[in-house]
Amino acid sequence: MPVSADRLTCATLLINDIAGSGRLVPAADTCRVTSASSSTRPAVAAARPELVVNVTALERVLPTELTHEEIEPRLGAAWVDVETHQQFFGELLDDPHLTVENPGGSIWGVEANNRSLKATTEWGTSRVPAPRLGRRLRSHR
Repeated sequence: MPVSADRLTCATLLINDIAGSGRLVPAADTCRVTSASSSTRPAVAAARPELVVNVTALERVLPTELTHEEIEPRLGAAWVDVETHQQFFGELLDDPHLTVENPGGSIWGVEANNRSLKATTEWGTSRVPAPRLGRRLRSHR
């Protein structure tokens, strides 16, 4: 089905409803909840040619992908799982019994040897040992 000249004129403002209602919806609304890549275009064109306009609009607003060097994980980041935090701190403090819990959000629990040399001298102090410091950092306190 050919795309009309009027449809091309408003292509950056309105795009086809991805639910298939046939209605035009504000592109900004769809861009907030949908992502696409250039590898998606052939599949969309084959299955639903009328949505190629959507893919093109989304491609224009997608941020550039980050490289590994540009990603800087922080303690307590939601996308870093509990097991990785536990492995990191267990190795850092040389404590095989260290456990990390994250019941949700920025709430973190850390159980470890607070009296080891690494916990009180190398990575913390006797007043604030490394496990307590790690829990505070993960909880953004």
